[in-house]
Amino acid sequence: MAASLPGLVQWRSGAAQATSVPREVLALFDSSEAKPGSELSPLRNSLIHSLAEMPLNYLGLKLHYLDVDTEALPSDEEMRRYRGIISWYGDDRLRNADGYLRWLQRQIAAGRPVVTMGSLGASVDAASGAEVNPGLVDATFEMMGLRYSSLSEGQQTDNPLLLGVRNKVPEMVEFERTLDGELIAYEQYRSVGPNNRVYLTLTRTDLADGDSDVVVTGPWGGFVLGGYDYYYQPRTFQKRWRINPFAFFDEAFGLAGMPRPDVSTLNGSRVFYTHIDGDGFNNITEMDYVSLSAEVLLKRFFKRYDLPFTLSIVVNDIDPASSLGGERQVRVAREIFAQPNVEPASHTYTHPFDWSKPFDLEREIKGALDFLNQRVAAPDKPVRLILWSGATNPIEPAIARSDELGLFNINGGDGRFDSMRNSYSSLAPLTTQVGQRTQFYTSNANDNIYGNDWTGPYYGLRNVVETWQKTESPRRVGAMNAYFHIFTGEKYASVRALETVYDYALSQPIAPMYTTEYLQLVQGFLYTELARANQDTWTASNYGALRTLRFDSEQRFPDFDRSENVIGYGQYQGSLYVFLGEGATARIALSAARPTRPFIARASHRVLDAKLEPQAIALALEGVGRKTVSVGNLPPNTDYDVVVAGGAQEQRGRLRTDGQGVLSWTTDARGRVQVTASRVADGGASR
Repeated sequence: MAASLPGLVQWRSGAAQATSVPREVLALFDSSEAKPGSELSPLRNSLIHSLAEMPLNYLGLKLHYLDVDTEALPSDEEMRRYRGIISWYGDDRLRNADGYLRWLQRQIAAGRPVVTMGSLGASVDAASGAEVNPGLVDATFEMMGLRYSSLSEGQQTDNPLLLGVRNKVPEMVEFERTLDGELIAYEQYRSVGPNNRVYLTLTRTDLADGDSDVVVTGPWGGFVLGGYDYYYQPRTFQKRWRINPFAFFDEAFGLAGMPRPDVSTLNGSRVFYTHIDGDGFNNITEMDYVSLSAEVLLKRFFKRYDLPFTLSIVVNDIDPASSLGGERQVRVAREIFAQPNVEPASHTYTHPFDWSKPFDLEREIKGALDFLNQRVAAPDKPVRLILWSGATNPIEPAIARSDELGLFNINGGDGRFDSMRNSYSSLAPLTTQVGQRTQFYTSNANDNIYGNDWTGPYYGLRNVVETWQKTESPRRVGAMNAYFHIFTGEKYASVRALETVYDYALSQPIAPMYTTEYLQLVQGFLYTELARANQDTWTASNYGALRTLRFDSEQRFPDFDRSENVIGYGQYQGSLYVFLGEGATARIALSAARPTRPFIARASHRVLDAKLEPQAIALALEGVGRKTVSVGNLPPNTDYDVVVAGGAQEQRGRLRTDGQGVLSWTTDARGRVQVTASRVADGGASR
């Protein structure tokens, strides 16, 4: 389990009337296919994890991985927890292939969607080398709405001169790369299911009956023949999606209309967080050839930008007992951790580069935590987070120990989407499974990656802005994450690049938060339970700190009279974003009628204690950074007296709603801010 989730509760109200809707998918991979020598686990190297999991997360699904080579298949009773199954094997050899196919047939018969990427993967028994009964393979495909004859091996070819396209839907099968000149595989599959949808039909020109349906969805799930799922260039390691994974998985798993727990957005604003690996604390900066890199970050960023920063420290770099540390380093570390906008974190004691090699687990995790909390961090602001070091490949006992200590954890993932990695396939999912534990991933790549292992260009991190732009449009697929190392303070070019990054972030409508706050959103994503009460009403529970549910391709609005714990909404890119309040459970009712009650149209921070009426508004905002809020459905062109109280400060002013009845205000007050707005007695309306 991950670190404990604050506010984890069970939905009770109305549970008898609502039908639970599972969000978990069983992801099957075969560890025997893994190439030896990788520092990453077979799971992390699997195609499901490296390609499919990110779009599946975007669609609101979470995955549980099972290694078919070493683990038993779940019982039919255990399978009730899963929405469906996905497999993406690299070959057709499988342990106990006969039993696997019979198990798979039972899941299809139970109405559980099965998504098969590449191949069925079970035509040969891996232990004996014997071929599976061809009738068993054919019968499995028949249950998937496909007619396939395993005896027709002579029809297989990879000769592109014999292949053509009979029919295609480009929006589905040429998402990031066309098929022109790249028909590289052929086996004959014919769609026979009456409710199937065929998106790509190939033809073999030298056969009288050579058509083959190779991208198909149906009530049973989905199938894509290998070669038509994604493109791979081995010389440059570039990947491109051929199918549209968002549309394909949405259809194959039957997700239309289902709300998606969304970690990218808070009250309509895009989530933004910073986390900093501790490497390079002692590097002398070329800015003045005197200051430590850590001191440059303190002066030029932590004290200058009114944003939340999460900074980690490698204890060995500051411990006076080590050859690298000293009292100067401890003093600087204390000053950084004491900043009101800095969240302290650990980057371990000695910075292991490969967590699969021998190391002192207790010293790296508990020892580092104790040193930082006893010698550096303030008692009221202890370290609550570990940033994995090196290859970011922690073993299960390492995550288990951090969980026992109540620590959040992050690193790994390093997603990017730019001119160098111009594909959704280069983005990472939210987490990875490590045994029975959860490792949380970063949203974006860091300065070391952009800087080619810190050999240059040292301004490379500025390219993260391109990733932010490509992951915002045409769909917002993740949070904005500024991720770098302390050694960024060493180079003039990297410091200027970092200023460019933060200046851009501040120009956007962001929801700034600490890394632990972002991780609590991801925890909420993992735990959220959904139930459908009727055609237009959903209930949600166990979402913890998560505050956004997204309905894709939705033109309706929240019905505030029939909803519970819904404080606002926004319509963006064809999706409806519903903003939840601080309650532990929520009911979301949708209606074609536009609501008339006041609502939160956008806010930059958590909204607490919201009371929204046409005559008077009261709410609180909490967090670091400039705070903005907009309330909709008020009388148009009407004056309100606004009071903003934060700490010992109080600001008073008169603001007017715009022509659409939206009242907006901004404050630089720090900490928790209480906002009240009262309609002027005569309304102040213009005549």
